[in-house]
Amino acid sequence: MTKGKPWSVEEEKQLREMVQAHRRLNEVAGFFGKSPESIKKKISRLRLVVVVRQIQQTTTSNELPSDEEALKDLVEAKTPLSVIAKKLMFLDK
Repeated sequence: MTKGKPWSVEEEKQLREMVQAHRRLNEVAGFFGKSPESIKKKISRLRLVVVVRQIQQTTTSNELPSDEEALKDLVEAKTPLSVIAKKLMFLDK
């Protein structure tokens, strides 16, 4: 097995922060310049808790939730504020 550059204490701290902020695996891997698989292994070795997001299926119904209901669902799903802000900007159009 090929071994890469060892993780610094600062990199491990950044990884912990990114996991706590619910960053996507590919985003984290790109940030560190490492493969998604190596990020998963490091997360496992550090025994970090990862929140797995479920993909919701879209509805074909004409009945959509109100803006308030949609925002409540986003908050309950611990959606990052940047995503909520993008959705709000979309609603203003």
